[in-house]
Amino acid sequence: MDIFRISPAQLWMNAAILASVDGIYIFVLSRHIKSGRFREIRWFLVASAAISWGIFSIVLVSVFWESYYQYFYPSWLRSVWLLVFVPILYGALAMVFHWLALHIPGNPIFNFCVLVGIEAVLEHTWGIYGLHILKIPLLQDVNLASILVFSVPEYIFYWCIVITIAILIYNIRIGKKK
Repeated sequence: MDIFRISPAQLWMNAAILASVDGIYIFVLSRHIKSGRFREIRWFLVASAAISWGIFSIVLVSVFWESYYQYFYPSWLRSVWLLVFVPILYGALAMVFHWLALHIPGNPIFNFCVLVGIEAVLEHTWGIYGLHILKIPLLQDVNLASILVFSVPEYIFYWCIVITIAILIYNIRIGKKK
């Protein structure tokens, strides 16, 4: 059986496509969510992050367990990690990113996305050096740069979804109070 492998060219191309989508997504979010509204969605953002990243991780691990995650996570961690650790971690990250995004000069949505891009690089660097993901058959042909470049727009896209869900829930809640 041949093992599917990702190439650096695939990652670079996907990064370019996702970065384009992210640019549009960030522009739309920035136009619709002003600083005051972004400040108000803090707890909705935390809840959205915990739930969304929990769902993202369940789907990703379910789909890619055999080709990716099984190489660095023990199977017992599969359920504990997904159901406990991921929601707590990403809920906490949402709180930190939200606070920082409001305290850095500029548009908070843009700031938030820059912060999640930095986190993506840090998380994938840990995966490369700590978990040795480049030794996994799926990733044996890729290099550090292609993984890190792809990780930034990938995570920005996920987090834009999280922000969208948070603002939608916030708007529904505020609409019910009026």
